[in-house]
Amino acid sequence: PIQAPVPAQPGYDQPTAGDASTFSRNSGNATPSSTPMKQTLASKYGDGFVSSASDPKLAYQYGNIGTGNPYGGFERPGPAGAAVGATSEREQAPISSTMNFDELALPADVATIRDSFMSVLETLQTTSSITAADKRQLAEAEKGVAVVVKKLARQVISDDLKAQISSLAMSLINRDFATASHIQTSLVNTSWKEHKDWLKGVKLLIQLSSKKLPQSVAPGYHHAGY
Repeated sequence: PIQAPVPAQPGYDQPTAGDASTFSRNSGNATPSSTPMKQTLASKYGDGFVSSASDPKLAYQYGNIGTGNPYGGFERPGPAGAAVGATSEREQAPISSTMNFDELALPADVATIRDSFMSVLETLQTTSSITAADKRQLAEAEKGVAVVVKKLARQVISDDLKAQISSLAMSLINRDFATASHIQTSLVNTSWKEHKDWLKGVKLLIQLSSKKLPQSVAPGYHHAGY
């Protein structure tokens, strides 16, 4: 008997390696390689992990500003590390030497020290015998007084040191310049590194006062007023 012909089956040819690469290039699902970008970011920030903590641009984009430092206080690479250094410099900015005391809320004991220094300065300013050279020294003395009063107001001076400054100011008020000079010298020997920004000015104030103002009745004797 004659057998019926078998219908031809459709061919399903497996794609070759070349066909697969062509399909991948033509497909809309192809994923571009991100290796060059990762390498660039890794070389910029020192590692292969990039987050908003180490990239200030990403921090600005995602609002992650002012959060904790994942580097634990160590200087980190890139612009973010420079920003941390700038903040540190601002926090350690020197105290102004201008006499804008009206802007300060002074405790009573600090206000008394300020008033004592200011009284001596004002007396020197109105002294008829003061010369041009004396006025230059007086300007430096005013800067020293401004700095020490502001440091006292900010409470960056210890209680022990504040007590010595109070005694120095009282000695000037009583025109006991020997005692005032002794206290200033002692402070220079023990606290010059931390407080040289005002100790020099206070020394000039003592020197000018001893030259231009009459001294007390007896050295070491404190009396009220002038």
